[in-house]
Amino acid sequence: MSVIVAVTASGEVVNPGFETGDLTGWQTFGLGWRTSGGDDARTGSFGIVNDVLTNDVDSFRGVFQDVPVTGGATYHAGVYIRAVNVETSESWFELQWLNDTGGIIGQLQSAHVTADQPFTQMALSEIVAPLNAVTASVRGIVYMAMAPGVDADFHIFDDLFLHEQPTLGVASSDAGTIDVSWTTNAPGYQLEALTNLVEDAWSVVIAPPVVVGDRYVVSNQAASSVLQYRIRLP
Repeated sequence: MSVIVAVTASGEVVNPGFETGDLTGWQTFGLGWRTSGGDDARTGSFGIVNDVLTNDVDSFRGVFQDVPVTGGATYHAGVYIRAVNVETSESWFELQWLNDTGGIIGQLQSAHVTADQPFTQMALSEIVAPLNAVTASVRGIVYMAMAPGVDADFHIFDDLFLHEQPTLGVASSDAGTIDVSWTTNAPGYQLEALTNLVEDAWSVVIAPPVVVGDRYVVSNQAASSVLQYRIRLP
């Protein structure tokens, strides 16, 4: 049996879901930023919205926060974006690696959102921080090519994250099972298994994880035909 390195969950970013109801921990540039509830919250009570109005003139807007990182470590980062009434604008997740003087030494972007969509994870997986990186700027970006002609465009961001990528643990138990575990610093993830390398078809492991100490643990029969495991945000 082999094991796949898996992603982690939110924890290092301050106020990642804007649950303070304001921009505590965050900075913005450009027009149109506001916190909002209801459908503008993926989880909790709040998300942050950028309104792209018909009389706007600025092209780039952003919400960002600088988070300490370890050079050479592997990370998973991203945000959930909802887009409504998109006409002339787009949005994406962006990560900038910064050195000890705040200089940008690398920049990555997720796929761009160019049409209406429900909250969808826009993420960067298995990214390695440059050796001289000391912080990462976690950023939600909106770009307006031109002002919308009819009605406003809306780009909504929630649950931004940046986390060092942990390793799954696999051990046999006295009960004749295989116990797959990962840190409880990674809530919200689901365990998936691969049983056919040719088809490369991952399936969700139905058994819910239980907390043992500081680990989530899922037990499977030792005779299982599983070849690989991974955890993934649903």
